[in-house]
Amino acid sequence: MKVKIQFISPLQSMVGKSEEMVALPGGATAIEAIRAATIGEKTAYESIFNNDGTLKQYLVVMRNSLNITMRVQDEPLKDGDLLQLLPTASGGGPKGVAEHKVIRKAHGLLGQ
Repeated sequence: MKVKIQFISPLQSMVGKSEEMVALPGGATAIEAIRAATIGEKTAYESIFNNDGTLKQYLVVMRNSLNITMRVQDEPLKDGDLLQLLPTASGGGPKGVAEHKVIRKAHGLLGQ
């Protein structure tokens, strides 16, 4: 099956592309699709995944316009699905703001 993954700004700058079409075996999950789209590209992979292979906390994952962030590990995909990854809006809390600044600085986006 084929699944399209879109990286919504500012993730586009972080991963170096706006979208990726991945071919997966039937029954693959959303996390497997995201991993397949970034595995060969160190900067992209490190922008999306923690060292333990889980998604970074600042990401929201949408499947066909529905938020699946809390079940991304188990969400089975179908041929033609669209996954969209976008950063959460930050603010309101010092931890979220600080983490967002670290991410932007690491990718040369601070001040933009």
